[in-house]
Amino acid sequence: MRYWVHATVTGVFSIVAVIGGAVAAVVMAIALPIDTPRVVGHIAMAVPVVLGFFLPSIIMTRVPFVCPKCGGRGKYGFAAFGNWFMPTYAWSCRDCDWSTYRWSAYYQRKYTRKM
Repeated sequence: MRYWVHATVTGVFSIVAVIGGAVAAVVMAIALPIDTPRVVGHIAMAVPVVLGFFLPSIIMTRVPFVCPKCGGRGKYGFAAFGNWFMPTYAWSCRDCDWSTYRWSAYYQRKYTRKM
């Protein structure tokens, strides 16, 4: 799979999963019996939302893609913790140093000013 196809599928899958998780949480809130304990109801509504946020990234880290620089095998994976300790994911190549993460060696060489 080409890099741009992988990135597009990851983005679309993420949007669909978040919307699907929110819809599932609303359906769970409507479907739960009225005498359900409050804690159980909150957990039942939180699980689809959390899955909607993290499931696309977990699934797409298992799908390889073709590196746009060298044609080698690339991976989508964890790069660092971002804002509020949310994981930051980036595309990178296993054969060369190509990466979309801004603190990678490839990005630093490409975008630093030569003096």
